[in-house]
Amino acid sequence: MSKITKSAQGMDCIRCGSNDGTVCARHYNGPRQYSYGKGRGIKCNDLMTAEFCSKCDFIFTEGETRRWANNVCPWLINDSKKLLGLSQEGSIELFKDLRSGDFLHWINMTNIRRIETGQLFWPYTW
Repeated sequence: MSKITKSAQGMDCIRCGSNDGTVCARHYNGPRQYSYGKGRGIKCNDLMTAEFCSKCDFIFTEGETRRWANNVCPWLINDSKKLLGLSQEGSIELFKDLRSGDFLHWINMTNIRRIETGQLFWPYTW
């Protein structure tokens, strides 16, 4: 376990604020995961983690795009065909991209918090 993944223990969930003892560093698992060091039997680089509780991690579980959409944008499930003219398959691809972007947002928010709390050193000042 790296210093980055250990530092998640005891933190509040970056998404919902829960501190229920289940928060840990959850690795990105979206379509761009191979760009961030994912390989066969290897997770992404530890910088590509969000500090999620088990409930938020469940929403972002790989292969559960519909669960993410139900929690984050339920209106889009019903309206994607009507509003965007998408087929069922097109809707799923849209949800995958939106889910990936949402996960990457929470990774960025986690890394900002790591820098602000001194867990991650950023050598530049602005």
